[in-house]
Amino acid sequence: MQKVIVICGPTASGKTALSIELAKKIGGEVVSADSMQIYDEMSIGTAKPDAEEMQGIKHYLVGNIEPTRRYSVSDYKSDAIKALEEIIEKNKGVEDIVLIGIKRRGYPLAKRIAENIEKIEGVSVEVGYVDITLYRDDISEITEIPKVNSVDLGVEVKGKKVILVDDVLFTCRTVRAAIEAIIDGGRPLSIQLAVLIDRGHKELPIRADYVGKNIPTSKNEIVSVAINEIDGEDSVKIYES
Repeated sequence: MQKVIVICGPTASGKTALSIELAKKIGGEVVSADSMQIYDEMSIGTAKPDAEEMQGIKHYLVGNIEPTRRYSVSDYKSDAIKALEEIIEKNKGVEDIVLIGIKRRGYPLAKRIAENIEKIEGVSVEVGYVDITLYRDDISEITEIPKVNSVDLGVEVKGKKVILVDDVLFTCRTVRAAIEAIIDGGRPLSIQLAVLIDRGHKELPIRADYVGKNIPTSKNEIVSVAINEIDGEDSVKIYES
């Protein structure tokens, strides 16, 4: 049986922070029941959490209704049920999940995720990779379009739930090339995206399903991610180009 944890309390009692910390610990998502936070363009006065406060946890029914639209309790009930059904469907187990890391640093990140899944669920998850050059999404000057170096993903993706893993999400061009390579390798059941850093400035309508950290940046800044398996340390550094 799927369980729903309900957090109740007065205004400014810390419900939002608690829900996010709890979601991070159990791998959950948040469905808001706030009568004001559901409206878009009303961040001031409603204490609606911003992207940084959400810490990569997906929130439902936050800022998705136009202020001019009439929205009843019945409407909320219908939308909340749909949100819960989506969460249950998306997270009903790790069976048929395949992790695909974008080389270079997305691949060791994918292997780390697989190791943690095995520790928690006791299930081994296959890890593959997609090798793309000429540029990365964390490099500021783009001179050529992404090129897939190999069509061999290292794992079977047909009929699988693929989670694509990368270190930095920027323009989304590299991610698009990776998605196309995965589809060419065999039609998966679904593709989700997990990134360590989402720095904004997207050029394509691609959104990460799982985000380690949202970091607002300017286009002149470079986000440099170091991974112990490649660089000898784990770090994220931001500097001017």
